Amino acid sequence: SYYDMYVISPTDYFMNGDTKDEDEDSAAFLYDTYWVKKCDVVIVNMNNPNSIGTAQEMMLAHEYHKPIIMTASREKWDDIHSWLKQEANRVYYYEDYEKEDWLYEDVVDYAAIYE
Repeated sequence: SYYDMYVISPTDYFMNGDTKDEDEDSAAFLYDTYWVKKCDVVIVNMNNPNSIGTAQEMMLAHEYHKPIIMTASREKWDDIHSWLKQEANRVYYYEDYEKEDWLYEDVVDYAAIYE
């Protein structure tokens, strides 16, 4: 799948916001919320279903009427809060794919609908 997309991954710039450095935490918050507001679609990896930052980013995306694509493990599905499940427009399960690349191709194909 080849589309004219620009992908932002907050983890490329900030680890997880759990630092002791308030300036870095503030910068990460501003960076993440800015891009959620500006983007066309939000793709969420729910490997850590208890992440407060992920939950808040999803709520912000929901409030800004941004489509949300979630990738999740069926094993962790029960650990994901029901509100987060409701906010996802589409969910892709890792176990449904023999290769991770195929999962990402489907996610990108679906995201391209919104570009």
